[in-house]
Amino acid sequence: MRNLRLQLIAWSTLLLGLFLINTGYTSADLFAERRVSASFSAATLVMNVLKTANNKKADTLFTTYDMVPDGFEVGALRVKKGGKMGFQYRMSTRQLAGDTALCDKLQIEVWKKTESIYNGALKDLRIDSTLDTSKPDDWVYFVRLDDTNKALAHLTCTFDLRFKTYTSTSDVESTKGLYSATNIHNTVTTGTW
Repeated sequence: MRNLRLQLIAWSTLLLGLFLINTGYTSADLFAERRVSASFSAATLVMNVLKTANNKKADTLFTTYDMVPDGFEVGALRVKKGGKMGFQYRMSTRQLAGDTALCDKLQIEVWKKTESIYNGALKDLRIDSTLDTSKPDDWVYFVRLDDTNKALAHLTCTFDLRFKTYTSTSDVESTKGLYSATNIHNTVTTGTW
């Protein structure tokens, strides 16, 4: 009887092995077969900051020499969606080098197409915008020096105009998750008056 039981176990194991080999299943498939259908998609978040004259990538906006009181410089940029996702973004400034006294006194006026959005200190610029998925944002900038203090002559202010995407206002400055950032380099040097 014991011999018959061993033969039965051996034949069952052999048949199970042949079944598994021929069907491509494993023993785990016999006990817990699950069919899962899943789809996967990827989205791209690309923000392009471009020159308005030729739609080429912008690296600089202002390279201004010999600015005097009541003088100003004009520049323009275009923010355009390059990936599949629309987005919100913040435009801000950050002093990189130069004289803080001059950077603190520079003023900037920012227009979005024909609407004035900001007029104030360069160092305090913070503008939030949502990019329409079909049209770019066109920005016009006027940087100026209103202060006539002679101590501001022959100084330099180097700053970045920073564009950074975000998904909620709580992660504007966060570098976690999906985001895109671009820095546009600027230099303003004053002359003699």
